[in-house]
Amino acid sequence: MSRVVDVLAAQRYACRRLHGDHLLIDFECGHGGALADWLARHALPYQQEDLCAVWVMSPLDDDCAVHGYFTLSSHVIALDEVNRRDRREDPANGNRVNSVGRAPAQLLGKFAVDSNLQGSGLATLMMLAAYDHFLASAEHAASKYLVVEAREPKIVSYYESKYGFVRTTHSRELTSLYRTTAAVRADVERAAAMVPPQDLASEAS
Repeated sequence: MSRVVDVLAAQRYACRRLHGDHLLIDFECGHGGALADWLARHALPYQQEDLCAVWVMSPLDDDCAVHGYFTLSSHVIALDEVNRRDRREDPANGNRVNSVGRAPAQLLGKFAVDSNLQGSGLATLMMLAAYDHFLASAEHAASKYLVVEAREPKIVSYYESKYGFVRTTHSRELTSLYRTTAAVRADVERAAAMVPPQDLASEAS
């Protein structure tokens, strides 16, 4: 069992794959209702078609409640959009990495917490769960980066300041940010080993 699962359980939470019995209709998270609407109308069909995996944060004793959700899907990122210092872990591998052109990644496509729980520390627990699933997948099919995309400047700043994501060097309508797998792994190890589970949510709020 993942150490992250223990951390979530200590806060009385679990991260479960979206299923047909989840209660989606009452979920509200702001952002003009777009993320709640997507969850209610599109999440299950997208998952059924293997377009993304949808993960739901719910109380440990209520696997139908939805307190937050995120999605993960396969992705690629052009290495010339990544800062040079983040392109390789070992300088000796620089030529090998640069010859690839594009690197495997995963996209954290949706990330939303119920409006009533925003500021409670749940977002940090949910990001830790997203990291855990990202790393588990990367064990079987390598991913060099976890990528997020944001339209609003305040959301871009949130990912940068709160979780250490780095903007790519190319600007588009959506701002793309990344975190190296090594950095994600270090964050998970630090959270699991250094922060007592009962304190994690309170420190994140």
